[in-house]
Amino acid sequence: MERTIIQIIDTPGFGDTGGIKKDIEITQKIRQAFIDKLTSITCICFVAQSCNARLSANQKYIFNCILDLFGDDVKSNFICMLAFCDGAKPVILDSLQSKQFMFHEIIPYIKTPWFYKFNSSGIFEKDIENEFNLSFFNLGMKSFKDFTCRIKELKKISLNKSKEVLQERQHLEKQVEILQIALKEGIDKVNYIKGIINMIKSVKGNLNGAKNFTKKIKAYKPKKVPVYDGRLITTCLKCCHTCHDKC
Repeated sequence: MERTIIQIIDTPGFGDTGGIKKDIEITQKIRQAFIDKLTSITCICFVAQSCNARLSANQKYIFNCILDLFGDDVKSNFICMLAFCDGAKPVILDSLQSKQFMFHEIIPYIKTPWFYKFNSSGIFEKDIENEFNLSFFNLGMKSFKDFTCRIKELKKISLNKSKEVLQERQHLEKQVEILQIALKEGIDKVNYIKGIINMIKSVKGNLNGAKNFTKKIKAYKPKKVPVYDGRLITTCLKCCHTCHDKC
């Protein structure tokens, strides 16, 4: 009997209670895994419940997060794994093929079948003689057998292009961060100038009485803060802005 060795990498926690900050950390860990541990990938599986009439906002968000990790060359290697299936047509198929969900753009690139059906009740139920449990068990075993055969047929995709996508995304995120800092500085400068204009207007009618007039106006000024967590950062000596964080 021929043995098939499958290495499965789970992407935990997308859209979980940790929020966007936690999702960013997960993306960074996956990016690092691509760089340090993986050179190629065979298949990307998207898990969904077959009984749902529509995809939740959370499921769409998870799929978009996963899709953003890869280049266009992996489209044909996506597969849907549908849980809670029975003998009927999975209800969620219409939602997966809907134009409102990005997955419909990928389906034409996937060799049929583009989904497999499973039901875990056939595995965990103790009453193996029950005809329903047995049918669910056989359904899952057939799908898993077909899935392993499919993996053998799929061509391994190099992650070089996906690494480029992640690096470009990281670069764009850094540019947005720099623009946010520049925008805040610009708004502070505008408020500073408005404060001076309002001050001049307030004493305009009484120049003699305002000879010794003074007023403090808040102004934006960068301040250096010591870093104690072992990070290496690059800070401009002239403007004191950090232009390369977590080197």
